[in-house]
Amino acid sequence: MLGHSYRATEAEAIASVFQNPDNRDAFWRAAQADGMTVQFVYAHIFTPKFFITIPSEEKADAA
Repeated sequence: MLGHSYRATEAEAIASVFQNPDNRDAFWRAAQADGMTVQFVYAHIFTPKFFITIPSEEKADAA
């Protein structure tokens, strides 16, 4: 897996690896002959959120 090549479509993923548009198709065919493939990967990316918690002993003191 090439982490820098994650894209929404197959064509965009190929273009991210083979950046020269004039030779892209030839390079991609050669890469396929060597066994390279494009596979859909589902990734759920989220921003972590941190919450402050109070231990139960401190809650009793606060009341």
